[in-house]
Amino acid sequence: MQKAALEWSNAKLLQWRRQKTREQWTNSFRQQRKAAYNRTYLDFSLAFARMVYEGHGNLKLYDDERQALPRRDTNLLKYDTLVNRFFNANQNALLDAVIITTIKLSA
Repeated sequence: MQKAALEWSNAKLLQWRRQKTREQWTNSFRQQRKAAYNRTYLDFSLAFARMVYEGHGNLKLYDDERQALPRRDTNLLKYDTLVNRFFNANQNALLDAVIITTIKLSA
């Protein structure tokens, strides 16, 4: 622990780390990272929406069920964010996606 604290107080080491980080965070890397995060958000949120749909027959209680979870899951988007980000604010498109994944999984 003391070694780490000592290293973080070293100005030359900090400058080197800043430079390496800048080199790693290219536009291509940023795009790939954003796409990976979006895929994760969509996968987790669709799976949760499917669970809500199977339990209630609709998605009206999506946010209520999300808030009722015992532990906050940062990969689950709020309903409005999910609809707006991935379904162009079309709630019917989200519902269709949930129904289609439900049918595929039960077949």
